[in-house]
Amino acid sequence: MASRMLFGPFLFCLPYFVFGLSCNLFSPTYQEGAVPPHTGSRGPFGVVCEVRVGDPLPEPPSVPESLGSKAFVVRSSFPSHFMEESTVEVHRRSTSVAQPTAKPQVFVAHAGSEAQLGATSTRIGCGDEMFVSSVGDAMDEKVMGIKGQTGSWFGKCVACGSYLEDRALLKRGWFCEVGRAVGIRTGVWLKRDADKLKASEVKVLLVPGHEILGFGGAFTDATAVANDHLNPSLRSSWIEAYFGPRGAGYTVGRVPFGGADFSRRAYSLDDGDADLDLKRMCLRDDREDAKCGEDAKLQLIKDALHKESRLKLFFSPWSAPAWMKTSGKLAGGEVRGLGKAASADDKRIAQAWAQSYIKFVDLMAAEGIKFWGLTLQNEPGADQFVSWNANSLSGDQERTLLGMLGPLMRKSYPDMKIMVHDDQIYALKPRLLDQGNGILTSEFVDGIAYHWYGSFGAAVENTTAEYVVGPLPFGPKAYGGGIQVKEVFDAHVAGKDKFMLATEACAGYLDSRLHALRDAQSESNNRGVRPGDWYRGYRYSRDILYQLVNGASGWVDWNLLLLADGGPNWAGNNVDAPILTSEDGSALWISPMYFHMAHWAKYVVPGSRVLHVDTSTSELQEVAAFLRPDGKVVVVVLCDRLDGHGDPPASQAVRVVIGDLELQLDLLSSSIVTAVLDMPSSLTTFV
Repeated sequence: MASRMLFGPFLFCLPYFVFGLSCNLFSPTYQEGAVPPHTGSRGPFGVVCEVRVGDPLPEPPSVPESLGSKAFVVRSSFPSHFMEESTVEVHRRSTSVAQPTAKPQVFVAHAGSEAQLGATSTRIGCGDEMFVSSVGDAMDEKVMGIKGQTGSWFGKCVACGSYLEDRALLKRGWFCEVGRAVGIRTGVWLKRDADKLKASEVKVLLVPGHEILGFGGAFTDATAVANDHLNPSLRSSWIEAYFGPRGAGYTVGRVPFGGADFSRRAYSLDDGDADLDLKRMCLRDDREDAKCGEDAKLQLIKDALHKESRLKLFFSPWSAPAWMKTSGKLAGGEVRGLGKAASADDKRIAQAWAQSYIKFVDLMAAEGIKFWGLTLQNEPGADQFVSWNANSLSGDQERTLLGMLGPLMRKSYPDMKIMVHDDQIYALKPRLLDQGNGILTSEFVDGIAYHWYGSFGAAVENTTAEYVVGPLPFGPKAYGGGIQVKEVFDAHVAGKDKFMLATEACAGYLDSRLHALRDAQSESNNRGVRPGDWYRGYRYSRDILYQLVNGASGWVDWNLLLLADGGPNWAGNNVDAPILTSEDGSALWISPMYFHMAHWAKYVVPGSRVLHVDTSTSELQEVAAFLRPDGKVVVVVLCDRLDGHGDPPASQAVRVVIGDLELQLDLLSSSIVTAVLDMPSSLTTFV
């Protein structure tokens, strides 16, 4: 979870992604007369995919096992929730006129943000031509016709729709319904015109960099509560959506060690009087009457492991038991015995805390759940800001704890990955280098974990850490800091058998007063849930791109599933998630964050290597490329801009040059495009 950072609590969340049911696109709880939860205004934030019992789950298109000389492109900018079939061309670059070597499939869907009456280059609906109802049509009609049959995410796209107001498509976007004919009103046909697209060229260098571990989210108590709230027939659907073979491709899962703020109450696994031998410690969840060994998260984790055998699970503690702490309570305080002047009794408490990590792994192993890694402490620098479960650790104290736990873990579980920091991105250098007394040189450190919250929801990327109050040189440096990822990676990770991992993010966490300082005109960065908000998905993708390029080996979201109000959270720290339950539990609501995550997790598979991309001559700068273990190259391109930061970039025609091959892509405004290419062996044998 995030820290308050001076003015108010910052929230963290885990997204939910759902596959498996037929998707009805609508604005959840924002129909006529409805008031969105946690907002003071009416109306939709965007289009979400609603999945009900008996519906088939939508699934991302699968890349063919053998592409030959073809490229496969997933052009999924929500809120279409379908993939439109089209073509893309791959050319050989030469001095003569290039001839297409292939016309493979392209699957398209996007935000529906730039088309106007009479405009060209839309391709927001199904096919190269589309019908848009004219201004003045009733809003509840919002229908459009289809010219011809096309492939779609669900099978056949029978009807798509949107509407115009003030001569522009609203960000409410398009919808596609399966098996149901929709009437056509008088209007105009819009046809794309590739000649009018702006052109850019980027070059991908086949020099492999660091390795990708994967993408995922967290199994919290709140996730288990939301799962129990669902109709029983839906409870396996979100697991399938994230981890199933037809799902988003998640391969990483985070598990709280004991309670977190996303629980219904504050608790640890050894509450009560002092218990230095940990005889009382056992698995349990946030239910007041939970018996020893009763934890609803266990079955969810087992179900995910059944779907994805490669799942890398890591755990993070929020708070030690209150009897171990200087504060005598779960919210705030330090673990006794980690300071320099600790008494003998306090040192025994610190040793018991270190031993409890081992016992937690033992208890989970007895349930058939094996951990891949751990972080020493969730947000060790957040104690002074938060009002929920937390241990405060200085850099020195973190090194002391590592010195106690490292030998124990190496003896009992030698392959366990130990990650340090697990705190804000802007604090990487201060904690690890200035205060950590060389912690990165320890033989027990395998990785560095960090959180995205200082990026202001991806509004402040790739900068040094900045003061809270603009140019005034006081207060904490609590914004930006993304440049530190590359600096720490280059100096202390690259070539040293270590990794960096972005371990927590969510939307809807920003305190409004902080939000106004750096992102005043944005609505997508407001606090609370905003189902269907396209730009929340773009914020995810924008941050993922910068983190991976700068040195991160993966990106892990917060809660996998939450209730419709972004909870439960005992501290009132509610946030958003890619998948929410409907208020009555009869449906899952899937937002753009889910589909953006799938662009990365589904195609940038574990073992992929980051490739350098030269964008020096391109108008589009947000381009990333990867070499997969199967020899295919993945290119991800973002053609977007955060809301409140000016108009999105115009639609683009992008040439992606890889060796002597050229991939030509048309990008719509407000879209994300992922291309997967088979590379000639002559270009990859040396890699």
